[in-house]
Order: sequence, then structure tokens, then C-alpha cells
Amino acid sequence: MYQFKNYALAAIGVVALALAITLVNTKRAGAQQTEAIARPPAKPASPVEVVNSPTVYLAGTPLPVFDADNARQPFQIDQVGFASINGQIHASGVLAHVPDNKRLVIEQITAIGLSPNGRIVNAGLETTTGGVTAHHDLLIVDQGVSASAYLYQNVSQQVKLYADPGTNVRAYFERNDNRNSATLYFGFSGYLIDVAQFQDMGR
Repeated sequence: MYQFKNYALAAIGVVALALAITLVNTKRAGAQQTEAIARPPAKPASPVEVVNSPTVYLAGTPLPVFDADNARQPFQIDQVGFASINGQIHASGVLAHVPDNKRLVIEQITAIGLSPNGRIVNAGLETTTGGVTAHHDLLIVDQGVSASAYLYQNVSQQVKLYADPGTNVRAYFERNDNRNSATLYFGFSGYLIDVAQFQDMGR
């Protein structure tokens, strides 16, 4: 009987010890989980800062860099007249010549037309880019008839036209009456760019 009690007490002690170990491990695991949840995320790496540099490298090869805005050279033409004389309805001619090694970019076109008979019905500029010649028609707006019976018409239009080095920018217009003489005065503003710097970048 006494021996049985000893066995029973020993068994109870083993169970109690197992329960105590289990409770300690559970609390420790819970504490670790709480710590993992409460811990703030790691600080992100410092952002990469890109700054201006006189030279950009690609795979160890330096590439030329230039300021496109400073490379622009202002260029404009003012009030060049083209006349459709008596008996004709068309007129055209060279408005500007693009210098060698320059590319012309036209941004604004203006024109004033004077017609004693009828009206100017079509007008525009002809430019050549990449060996292709294109005609760019403009919007003509009637301004009314003057005291001398001339119909005033004008153009004021923003554009983005290009002309290659050594080419001509031509102006043209057409009217719907061939009596007397009608004149259209063209002007434009834009800028020139040195073509050599772009060629150097492609080498």
C-alpha cells in the first residue's frame, strides 16, 4: 500500500512538471510572437539621388550631354510679301533659307493678306525634312473690308514645323479672283539648332 502511494505521488509529480514546462514554452512563444508583431518595420534604404553631371556613362562608355535649351538660336522673318498679279490666282516664293549645318524649327506663323477683288482661299508654307517636302496649310481669317475696298485677311497660328540644313522654306497662296493684284505678307518665328552636335551623339 505504501509503495503504491509512492508510485502515485511520483506520477503526479511528473505530470505537474510536464504541465509547468508546457506553460513556460507557451508564454515564451507568445511573447516572441507579440514582439514580432509590435516591432516596427525595418527602415528603408536611403533613396538614390541623381544629380546633374557633365558626362553620363553607359556600360563604361561616356555619352555626350548638352543643354538643348541653350543650343537654340532664335530666328525670325518679318513681313515678306508675295503678290498674285493681274490675271493670276497663285503666288509663291522663297520665304527663308536654312543655313548649312542648322535645322530650323518654326513655332509661330503670321500673315496679312490684302485683296482688292475676291479673297485668299488657301495659304501655307512648304518645308523639307529628311528629304521629304511637305505643304502645311494655314487657317485664314477675314478681318473685313477697308475704306479703300481691300479685304483684309490674316493668319496667326502656332505650329511645329522643321526644315533641314541648306533647304528653302517657301510660302504660297491662292485666291479666287484673278483681277488686279493681291498680296500676302508672311512672317514666322522659331529657332535654329546645330545639327553637328546631334551627329556627334550618334557616333
